[in-house]
Amino acid sequence: SVERRGRKGRRSRGFAKLDKSALPEFAASTVYLDFADQPEGPTGTGLLKILYGLRGEALPDGAVRLAAEVDAEMSDSIVKIRAAREVGNADRLLQLSNSETLAWVTSPVLRCEVAEALIALDRNDEAIAVLKSVEGAFQKAVRPKQLHGLALARNKNWQDAQTIFSELHQAGEIDPETLGIYARTWRDRYAVTHEIRHLERARDLYLSVFRAVPGNSYVGINARSEEHTS
Repeated sequence: SVERRGRKGRRSRGFAKLDKSALPEFAASTVYLDFADQPEGPTGTGLLKILYGLRGEALPDGAVRLAAEVDAEMSDSIVKIRAAREVGNADRLLQLSNSETLAWVTSPVLRCEVAEALIALDRNDEAIAVLKSVEGAFQKAVRPKQLHGLALARNKNWQDAQTIFSELHQAGEIDPETLGIYARTWRDRYAVTHEIRHLERARDLYLSVFRAVPGNSYVGINARSEEHTS
């Protein structure tokens, strides 16, 4: 929620949802934009609507056209990334990740999509290289760090992967994605070491997510599974 006092002293307030939680009652009847599918924040037309809406001004025609072009390129690029992932074309994914157009350089979304596809194709080293460039450009973004940790875990580099997730956890990231992957690294580590403390750590993390988001059946099932195993 952002509030701004306009030129004539009138207040304007905007709401942007970054998750699927419901708006509080006082905001439910206001105009808002939903970015639940864009956890790294709004881009393109959505971002402009927030900025100019807070100023109480109409969107300039030139800005609208540019934002629409960015939105169209974002959608087109996601189609190309997912098509390359479906057919297992890692070279095409790496080629796309080198794009320097606005949709690619103003948001971490597209390169994260590429990295996720490379991880799915077991090209973890290439995914890590892509993610390092994203993390350098978008240092506060969470998704690149999540995927970096996942790629390291897939390479069985437990210590570095768990360092990333532990830092996210200590910074207050308790979303199901972060802690779910973090828990999975401990479970996979247990499969190699057979040390019960690793399994107990996985159980505790799954339980903490389930308590925070009771409707998440995946982590609830995993928490119960680890509890019985340990």
